[in-house]
Amino acid sequence: MVNKTAIGILGVVVMASLGVGVLIGMQLGGGTSAPVTTSPAADGGTATTTSDQTSGDDGAATPSESTSERQTTIPARQFDEAEIANHIAKFVNQEREAQNRTQLGTGDATATRVSRMASNHSVAMANHGSAAHKVDGVSTTNRYRNHDLYERCKFKSHEGSYIDTPDEKFELVGTTYAGTHYQADGQERFNGDERAVARAIVDNWNESSTYSDRLLVGGPTRMGVGVEVTSTGKAYATVDVCA
Repeated sequence: MVNKTAIGILGVVVMASLGVGVLIGMQLGGGTSAPVTTSPAADGGTATTTSDQTSGDDGAATPSESTSERQTTIPARQFDEAEIANHIAKFVNQEREAQNRTQLGTGDATATRVSRMASNHSVAMANHGSAAHKVDGVSTTNRYRNHDLYERCKFKSHEGSYIDTPDEKFELVGTTYAGTHYQADGQERFNGDERAVARAIVDNWNESSTYSDRLLVGGPTRMGVGVEVTSTGKAYATVDVCA
């Protein structure tokens, strides 16, 4: 017959051993685990989450440093110069359409040659550090001649009374910043993508009495656009027109 007293004593010893094992395991594991909280789930059940946020002195959760930082710059290499040029062409044509001027094409072989000329000038302006029609002694007229476009790009004036030949009237140049904060008209500005860069440049032209007239000049049927963005985020743009 089994001794019931002996069995009872054996059970107590086993339970005591298990308790000591759990205590030792907790100590070796470095303490208790993260607190577990329960909250109502969307489907009416109970959702269980483990908190890993740090808390302030008042017990409220505080965001990590990475989520509270404000992005201040975008690397210049992330800006697509061709996309900026495409937006500039679109905005120029929008301005012309609003004033019942002929839309300027950008897709044929001649326009491609004009764009190459404009791009070369934007690179020259970036190297020179300023937006200007004449860089290193090369004027607008010189550029058209050097690219064999002087005769090709002549056009009749809007009234048809004379022939316009390539000079500064055929060209718009401008500059702004890409991906970095800057001051303009007493306000802080920031162009965070290609469209914003293009918009800033065309808006600057619209605000200039000289360039706003050139945006709407009658006679040309094509334009070429070139953009160069420097490693410091300075964007230079050139628009040249052609018959």
